[in-house]
Amino acid sequence: MRFATLSRDERGFTLIELLVVLLIVGILAAIALMSLTKQSVKAQDSEAKSNARNIIAVVEACGTVEDDYRNCESDDVPGIRDAGIALGGGRGQVIVTSDQRRSFLVVSRSRSGNVFRLSRTDGGGVDRTCTVIGGGEPGGCSAAPVGTW
Repeated sequence: MRFATLSRDERGFTLIELLVVLLIVGILAAIALMSLTKQSVKAQDSEAKSNARNIIAVVEACGTVEDDYRNCESDDVPGIRDAGIALGGGRGQVIVTSDQRRSFLVVSRSRSGNVFRLSRTDGGGVDRTCTVIGGGEPGGCSAAPVGTW
């Protein structure tokens, strides 16, 4: 019996060609994974900022009724409980504090670890600051490590 020889057009890929293709696919996958990680940090920071804005609306309403922001810190305040936002100092939670009648501070911690603050001083506007924690991704913070949003 005679074996037929394969012509050049009928041969498969060489090992080197396969390795090059796998290397290119691996590099593209790594780039995509980094982009997805950054997007998740941005989403977590957006949630934290939204929580802070929602709580500030409740605190402002409470301050109008009570005429004293110190009475608007706990989850006993109508609206805070209804907002569905967890109060506390952990990731994904919000703290409302006030040590003066006409001032308050809202601190919202992102699940990524970044911290977003809204503060009102006596008769002034609301200041927004943020801190990137532990050298992480800035996400929704404009300038690391301390900036505005």
